[in-house]
Amino acid sequence: MSAGFFCRSLDKSIYIAFVMAVISRVFDNYYALIHEYLVARQDGKTVSAITVLFGTLNLLSTYVCVMTISNKVIAYILSFLIVSIIRGIVYVLYARKLLVPVKNFSKMKTYVHYSSSLLPILLSYWVLNTSDRLIITAISGTSAAGIYSMGSIFIDSVNKAYKPYIFSLMNDGWEKTHEIIDKLSGIFVLMVTVLSSGVIVFIPSLISLLSKDYADSKYTAIILTCAMFFYGIMRAYDSVCSYYLKGVNKKAKVTWFCTFLNI
Repeated sequence: MSAGFFCRSLDKSIYIAFVMAVISRVFDNYYALIHEYLVARQDGKTVSAITVLFGTLNLLSTYVCVMTISNKVIAYILSFLIVSIIRGIVYVLYARKLLVPVKNFSKMKTYVHYSSSLLPILLSYWVLNTSDRLIITAISGTSAAGIYSMGSIFIDSVNKAYKPYIFSLMNDGWEKTHEIIDKLSGIFVLMVTVLSSGVIVFIPSLISLLSKDYADSKYTAIILTCAMFFYGIMRAYDSVCSYYLKGVNKKAKVTWFCTFLNI
């Protein structure tokens, strides 16, 4: 609708790219439902196989489209559209088994309240990641933004491996499982603390050893490691806050505040 309203002032190629991006987003939203379903089931092998498959297809389609189409913006967006359509097929295959008619709407109010509480959290994460990439690209170039993206994917992968197990525990009720979750969170924080401490101690020497030209970057590495330490602690409790209904609203407020502070 927005593209149609502003189409007179937009270049035709930008308008086409905008429409393709919207269509890609539609397909990806349906695929996200199946992805979250598999994560909740802790079906790690299937999630890993699908992720690797679509990651490979994404690289191949991007390479082929960018190398063969003169308009690189259109080519780049088209590569995403192709992969999104294939993801839509995965949704159709699963949806045949999973779709059931809803007859009991008694929990709809709880669901809407929970979803509306999560919405600002998800939006703020999106704003945060997008603004970070824009700023890094503007200051340091696309290569630095690419490294940042790879780091984000790695951290997100760790979180996705941790979340399903927390979900399965909390599915039995907070009262029954909170002691186990407390111990798990403690182990997670301990692991982050040990890793961060090790990096802070050894990374200055390691950087100087690998390349004298980058010796000055050891201070930057230490600052980033301290930031990752606090980020790791946040991740330890992030899943718990997502599934504990009384904590979702507080999490949303903290996330919004940190997003604006970061920008």
